[in-house]
Amino acid sequence: MAKKLRTEPVDDYDGARFPRLRDVHSLNEAGRYIGAWHLGGMALECLIKAGIVHSLGLTHWRDDTHPTNPRNPKHILMDGIKELPTQIQLALLSDPSFITDLATVQTPPGPNFAYVALRYCGQSPTDADHQKWLAAYRRVLRAIHKAFHKYLTGWR
Repeated sequence: MAKKLRTEPVDDYDGARFPRLRDVHSLNEAGRYIGAWHLGGMALECLIKAGIVHSLGLTHWRDDTHPTNPRNPKHILMDGIKELPTQIQLALLSDPSFITDLATVQTPPGPNFAYVALRYCGQSPTDADHQKWLAAYRRVLRAIHKAFHKYLTGWR
């Protein structure tokens, strides 16, 4: 009996990033900080994955039929950064504050859950923790946009 090949097509990260960015803004304005943190991480994940897909013209992540493609970084933002073209990695990772800010978005202060697990968190962050997260999120978002516009041909 033949082994069934495992395939992992890419999702529409580019299409998902804009609604998630708007969701973060709406939740933040409404004081729904845990939701903003969760979707803020998801928005950055979509942005990073959209950059990977755009730069490489991917239709599939590494799988049985596409063994040389990059792996899906899943919900680990730094793993996604490491799959971007080298010049973007260098532009982002040469700034130590970017690495610190990315870690803050990955695992926000206070509840100590990764952003993807915050959907299960029932506690509310302090205002100080939220301001720290929001500043880090905005800096990461700006840095990624700046690098993508500089190094990705046709990026919008």
